[in-house]
Amino acid sequence: MNGVMKMMCRGAFKTCHQPLSYSCISALRKNVNSHSPNCCKRFQSSTHLRGSSLFVSDRDPDISSNFQFDHALSASLKNKELLKDNLRRRGLNIDIDRLETDYELYLKLHAEKERMENNRTDIAKQVAELITKQKENGSECQELKDKIKALSKEGKAIKKSLKEHMKQYFDVEERMMLTALSLPNTISDSVTDEMEVLDEQFQDRIPSYPVDHYTVLEQCGDVKLSNVGTKAYYLKGRLAVLELELIQNICTDLRRNGFTELLSPEMFKTPIVESVGFDLCDPSSIYKLYNKPGTKQKTDWDNDLLFLRGASPLSFLAFFSKMVIDNTRLPLKMFTVGRHYTPNNNSDKKLPGLFNVLQSTKVQVCGISSSEKQTESLMSDFISFLTSIYNKYELPYRLVKLPASSLSLMEQNRIELQIWVPSICQYMMIGSVSQCGNYSSRRLMIQHSNNDKLNHSKPVYMVHGEIIDITKMIGLLMEYEQTN
Repeated sequence: MNGVMKMMCRGAFKTCHQPLSYSCISALRKNVNSHSPNCCKRFQSSTHLRGSSLFVSDRDPDISSNFQFDHALSASLKNKELLKDNLRRRGLNIDIDRLETDYELYLKLHAEKERMENNRTDIAKQVAELITKQKENGSECQELKDKIKALSKEGKAIKKSLKEHMKQYFDVEERMMLTALSLPNTISDSVTDEMEVLDEQFQDRIPSYPVDHYTVLEQCGDVKLSNVGTKAYYLKGRLAVLELELIQNICTDLRRNGFTELLSPEMFKTPIVESVGFDLCDPSSIYKLYNKPGTKQKTDWDNDLLFLRGASPLSFLAFFSKMVIDNTRLPLKMFTVGRHYTPNNNSDKKLPGLFNVLQSTKVQVCGISSSEKQTESLMSDFISFLTSIYNKYELPYRLVKLPASSLSLMEQNRIELQIWVPSICQYMMIGSVSQCGNYSSRRLMIQHSNNDKLNHSKPVYMVHGEIIDITKMIGLLMEYEQTN
């Protein structure tokens, strides 16, 4: 074990108090107050497909959305076979032919809707002009009366036709938009259908024998596992100090590399959660908070859905939603540190102890740029920073590029840093960098523009990264300390 690791394990206690900045407070206020209290009603309202808080048609005037989803279907459907191949590689089943048919029909219905609305407006203007003319003449003219009557009759007929037309229009629009929202991001050209190992370091340090993770926990005496289950825990003594040390060192390195800290909330409303592609009906994807039983008076919070996630890409999306960023401020590099909450699903059941807890401490980063090229540069910088952090610990790790089937809906490309775990004799992801393009920004109206050209704003491009899972890292350091 090198000097850095030994120092971290012994843990000399140092504290670092950071005052709350204006941006930190704004993030909390923005996530709490900026979204409509009708999300829950919207989410359950559609009779065709499951509803969405990111799109609501005008069918029900009492329900609205604060967001205008930029579906970009015209560009996506130009290369329909590429889109189908994307779905195939990801293992998704979406009927693109039906979507194309709906989109073409929607354009026709929209054009017809505008034509009828324009006709009604023209008729209303003509009637108003005739009434004015009739008043100016000071006498009733039968010819004017007949014209007004004929125009009024024509206007009523158009109104009736428009009402019938809108029923089909709303059906097609809702089906098209909700299907468009379920589409995944594009896939980077460098991504294949098999996992690719990009780099391996310190492979000579892989222990020749396995370590019993629970024995390590019991011997150290600084981890209290709950009697309710092994997924609940708290740290004591030197490991509590070690957690603070790891956080402080990582955050110091991030600030030195030009990252700005953001203090984020732990709970998020529906639009933010939807924007990254979470399945809100799947309890294994994210925690959903329910109203307190016996609540007598409901508040705006009770009318909406709230989800518990903590430090994650949602932290940055909540802050930047519906924001137009000046081009001169790009690229932006942000980071946040805090608790992360993971539902009790079956994906990591085989991982022991601290590697499979329901809440952990994570450091997340986000990069925002104005172009795809700038995004690739940010991703390269994030990967370099990630490897520089783990080189200090001299633990056997590898960089891997995930296959298309392992990407989330918002990811175009994902690079993971995986460390060898002695207790299970396999690699485990502890850090990652994901290229996400403008997937979430098109949903949450996060845009960039010059100050004098706000009308020409465009969605930003984003890179998200998980620099370290502190809780897993503590478990790894304990195991490697045991092997040494």
